[in-house]
Amino acid sequence: MAGFGGKLVEIFTYNMQLRFVGDNFIPVYFDATYDISRAVKYPLVDSGTSPGYIGWFASLGTEIAGLFVFQVNVDGPFGEVDQANHDNYLNYPHLRGVLSLKEGPLAGFSADLVYDKTLLGISGDFLGDLIDPEGAVTTAKLNYRFGPAIISLLYEIRYVPDATGDPWQITSGLESAVVIPF
Repeated sequence: MAGFGGKLVEIFTYNMQLRFVGDNFIPVYFDATYDISRAVKYPLVDSGTSPGYIGWFASLGTEIAGLFVFQVNVDGPFGEVDQANHDNYLNYPHLRGVLSLKEGPLAGFSADLVYDKTLLGISGDFLGDLIDPEGAVTTAKLNYRFGPAIISLLYEIRYVPDATGDPWQITSGLESAVVIPF
């Protein structure tokens, strides 16, 4: 991997990378779309048939009024990774957008809204795929920090079409983390 990053006009942060991905390596294997992509991801790793490729990563972010942080990351390959399998998700860009409310007005509280989307461009319409719910996960997190510990209440919405009826899967949970300041 090679890349560079910085700040533009003291408003935007950016990062660009050139990625040289080896055989059977999947960047960001355990991402927000893991549960809906597991049936596709695991066989690629298990069978040892995921070819190496050259890809890219780009990130752009900004802070709004010292209270919100907005960050968009997009990664993908240069060309099709697996030409024999048009549906291989490694052939297409992946987007992750995050809008965060920083801790501030309510001491100890912060929030995150995350949109994670795979298979951008599979239909030939990049923007259409961006808003198509299939292959997307939307997560809302409410975080409470006390000392180094953070407890988060999260909700995830996924669109998983199947024959059982309602394709919308909504899950919720609690997450804990410890932040070690350096």
